[in-house]
Amino acid sequence: MHLTKNNLNILLSLTADALKAQSNEHLFENQGAAFEPLLVDALALVIEQQCINNVIQVELVSGHRFPDIVIHTHCEKLGIEVKTSKSQGWSTLGGSIFESTRVKDVECIYLFFANFSNPNEIQYRYKPIEACISDVVITHKPRYAINLDVEQSFFDKANISYKQLQQAKNPFGLIRQYMKNKAGANAELWWISDDESADFDVKQLGPQAIRHFSSLNKIEKEHLVIELYALFPEVLSSSTQKYEKLALYLVAKKGIVHTSLRDTFSAGGKFAFDSDELPKYFKRILEKQSLSQIRQAILGIAPELIEEYWEVDNIDNRIKIWLEKVSQQIQSNDKLSCNIKPKLINRITIGIEHH
Repeated sequence: MHLTKNNLNILLSLTADALKAQSNEHLFENQGAAFEPLLVDALALVIEQQCINNVIQVELVSGHRFPDIVIHTHCEKLGIEVKTSKSQGWSTLGGSIFESTRVKDVECIYLFFANFSNPNEIQYRYKPIEACISDVVITHKPRYAINLDVEQSFFDKANISYKQLQQAKNPFGLIRQYMKNKAGANAELWWISDDESADFDVKQLGPQAIRHFSSLNKIEKEHLVIELYALFPEVLSSSTQKYEKLALYLVAKKGIVHTSLRDTFSAGGKFAFDSDELPKYFKRILEKQSLSQIRQAILGIAPELIEEYWEVDNIDNRIKIWLEKVSQQIQSNDKLSCNIKPKLINRITIGIEHH
């Protein structure tokens, strides 16, 4: 077998099998950058076992270079960018769109993703890098968003190719146009300069566009409300300030202005539950389908957001923590009768744990 860009996926499949044959405990102790040498060793082992005789060297460049691993063959250089995660799902942030640290002459790059969310069953997936770039996001610079489950890559949505963006004299000009088209005519892209010759320099963190809640479609609104129930259990409290953090989160993290946030949760006043009347903001959270969606949202929200808005350091058992916070809010809600509180907590607990 000769290794080329056309069969690199075969090598990665065999390498994933070689990793699965190793001790999960050992692998789990070597996450992040520490996983990269293990992957290099597994690659080298498979190359030797398969008698791939055109490979000269498997080089770990890592650090601030892109990609992390370069496979030198007699004819070309093949690249592997390595990502690991302890969270469920297959999404993460990638590198800068400018790729200023790209290793020279490496054209074919695969992303190799190791997911450590289950210590007893570490999972591996791999794809050509351009096929799993789902979008471009802005932190301190434009970066690729990685998602191995994406059905339509960023390049498909933007109608440009990965190579075209690499070779462009002003790559951010292409990104700027994509962002404007994506946000829509009524969005305010406050972070984008209209001057094509201006240097790109973003010093702030924040959303790329500001929109009004009313401009979202029905599905977007429903997903957002589910996310708010997941991230802000205080919506179940009787506090008059319970929507303040939600409103700031929507603007700062989502770029959404909502002038009637209270109505989204409590419009219509009350509803009947077990011979009692409850505030309307309990109605959705008591629905079986909603609880299933809230569970998925809790497990999928970025760890840093969970830590920030729940004010916790250890999020190993997110569902348990969320239930504890929900229970606290219900117990302290002076709009509820004492006999209804345990019934509410029980209904929510059963619904979220038996999704």
